[in-house]
Amino acid sequence: MLHILASGQYHQAIRDDDPSNDLREALAIATRERFRRIDRFTQLSIIGAHRCIGVKELPANTGLYLGSRYAPITTTVKVHKHMLQKKQLPKPAHFVNTLSNSAGYYIARNFGLQGKNLFISRPDASTEAVLQLVALDFAAGEADVALIGLVDEIGPCAAEHRRRLEVADDTAIAEASCWFLLAAESQPEQLASIKKTATLANRLKLDTWLEDALADGNGADTVFYASCADAEEAILARLGPQARLDYHPDAYSPEASALAIQHFIASDSNAKQLLTVVADAAGRYHCCQVTRPL
Repeated sequence: MLHILASGQYHQAIRDDDPSNDLREALAIATRERFRRIDRFTQLSIIGAHRCIGVKELPANTGLYLGSRYAPITTTVKVHKHMLQKKQLPKPAHFVNTLSNSAGYYIARNFGLQGKNLFISRPDASTEAVLQLVALDFAAGEADVALIGLVDEIGPCAAEHRRRLEVADDTAIAEASCWFLLAAESQPEQLASIKKTATLANRLKLDTWLEDALADGNGADTVFYASCADAEEAILARLGPQARLDYHPDAYSPEASALAIQHFIASDSNAKQLLTVVADAAGRYHCCQVTRPL
């Protein structure tokens, strides 16, 4: 079980005529030292992490787990255009920033972390991949506190980014940097607990998982987040029309399930548990069961 001690986010819908919201003011608040030549992905990561932990000093051995679907896409596009169109080597700072774990280095430096530092990516389900890895490390005694982030920026062209995301041309999209501070042991101040995570091969296994999760909740009032019509159909089949979908994003980002968990934590509803179901292109389902403190 993963216990959520703190949560924070940056989430901003983009405009097609200006996909790059100015981050300078938020970054100045979040950074403890001035970093030169960090890219937008790293900036988003630091801002989101700061909104989660603020000025709190974390144990130096806190594990850092950063998840993303596309990582530093703006820098990656810039480097490839420089190489393929101009036939020139990229600038060293740009090349370094294309490395997925570059942001992790700056986050650890900014917040004084010296523990495990990992980058994880899985299309459509990076949130669940990160949570599953943290759960394994907690069970193995590799860490007992973890700072996790799910971050995705919008590329330099919003229309191109929609094609990457495989969403309709008129879909509203957003940049997101969602962060949680997790502990292996229950704490008096915890906000919620992630009781179970699962990756399921097909709809039959999803139906079984939902039934077990509802039974495990002992009849607790339950809300849902579903990423697609098929997952929503599976949920409605279990609870019928009274099922409440908890999170309705105004603008899509790959971190939707992390945002749903944060929405559940912050909401004043009487629901005792949240079930999230995210489908991927391979036909699998990635699920989380989140419960409020008793």
